[in-house]
Amino acid sequence: MDQTTPDEHAVVPFLRAGPPPDRARWEGWQQWRKIRGTFVPAPRLSLAEHQSLSPRRRALHDLHRTATHVNMRLQETPMSARVANLMRGRLQNNAVKFMPGTRDGLMINGGGSQGKTETACDAAASFEDVWREVLQLLPGPTPAPGTCSSPSPTAACRSARHPRDSARRS
Repeated sequence: MDQTTPDEHAVVPFLRAGPPPDRARWEGWQQWRKIRGTFVPAPRLSLAEHQSLSPRRRALHDLHRTATHVNMRLQETPMSARVANLMRGRLQNNAVKFMPGTRDGLMINGGGSQGKTETACDAAASFEDVWREVLQLLPGPTPAPGTCSSPSPTAACRSARHPRDSARRS
């Protein structure tokens, strides 16, 4: 007789199938925008609760704890909040600017693994969520996905230029 509980055979909800979304492509950006913030951390268990689990449930809980540690949320700091607010403001200003000309930009610099990309992506995604709601209220046709009229924020980045060999010899 099978002594397992019904949820013993449930699908593991904290693991995602397939590679992570490619945020550099429109489809991947949309996928990431919709799933960001949906990860549910592992519940805290006392030692007694952990030991009372079946070996399979204990292994799944330990795997969920590992997933929780490697998928920690980005901590908001005063600087990240300031950057996110400034970026959302620039995106909002540029979204309602209809006259030709230069649009305001933003440069974010700092050391590696400081959260610059995640802060910028989250600010852009939260702006896009709001902007999509606004566009739903406007009359007119809905733009086709992937067209220039799609409401996804667009960022342009210039890669670092490496001096030519002739410039290095001077």
